[in-house]
Amino acid sequence: MKDFPPYFLSSELECKCGCGTGEMNFKFMNKVLLARELFDKPFIITSAYRCYRHNKMVRGSPKSQHLKGNALDVSSNGSTAYDLVKVFQAVDLKGIGIAKTFIHVDNREIKALWLY
Repeated sequence: MKDFPPYFLSSELECKCGCGTGEMNFKFMNKVLLARELFDKPFIITSAYRCYRHNKMVRGSPKSQHLKGNALDVSSNGSTAYDLVKVFQAVDLKGIGIAKTFIHVDNREIKALWLY
């Protein structure tokens, strides 16, 4: 696992179950770094890479982009959600899911926008 300076440490990006696994997709993370520059505020990452066991435990999709290191969940509230969605769209991140407390973003091939 590696850091993505200057904003993200490997510890923020590895599987949250404690197994220490996970390698984020380099192309995806380059877009995330650009989004972070545009947003100009810290991203609080609540989920990044997931191992299969952890993904099953959190009831993630068996085809989850988190399993490929190609997705993040970023903490948000009502005041930041819209701005986060705008910056993710601006850097061509195609999968965006909006929940009450977080925004899911991934780099799938076809654009998709959904609510949790």
